[in-house]
Amino acid sequence: MAKYMNIDDFNKKFGGILDLKFTKEPVLISPNMYNTTGAPGAKIKSVKFDAYVNLEDEHGEYDQRKPTKAELDSVVLKQPSLKMSGRANVDVEHKAPNKKYFTARDLIAAIRETERQTRSQTVWFGGIDTHHVYFEGLHIEGGAYHIFWGS
Repeated sequence: MAKYMNIDDFNKKFGGILDLKFTKEPVLISPNMYNTTGAPGAKIKSVKFDAYVNLEDEHGEYDQRKPTKAELDSVVLKQPSLKMSGRANVDVEHKAPNKKYFTARDLIAAIRETERQTRSQTVWFGGIDTHHVYFEGLHIEGGAYHIFWGS
C-alpha cells in the first residue's frame, strides 16, 4: 500500500481551482464587484478541477506546484465508499476504484465528479454559482464529506 495521509493532511497539502465552462458567459453581480453568477438559462458545458500542492516558505509567502505521483498515490481514506457534497448540498456516492481505499488522486476525481453532477443545482444571486471555485478542504458532517469552496 502507498504512503498514508489523513484527511487533515490532505486538506493542508492540496488546493485547487474548479474550472467551469458554460453555454453563456457568467454575468457580473454588480458593476462595482468582480463576483459573477451564471447567466439566465446557462448550462454547464464542462467541469475541471486542477489540484495543486500548497507551499509556504520561511517568510510566510505562499506558492503552489503540481502534485507528484507519490503524493497523488497517497492513501487518504481507508474505506470502500463515501458520500460527498458540494455547493448544492446534494450527496453523491463514490466507490473506491480498488474497492478498499481512496487515494488523493481518487478524492480529487470524486471532487470533480461531485461538482459535475451537482453544481448546476446551485443558486447564487439568481444563477449557477460561478464564483466559489477555490478548494478549501473536505469536512465530514452528517455522514458526508462536504467540499468547502472559497471565492
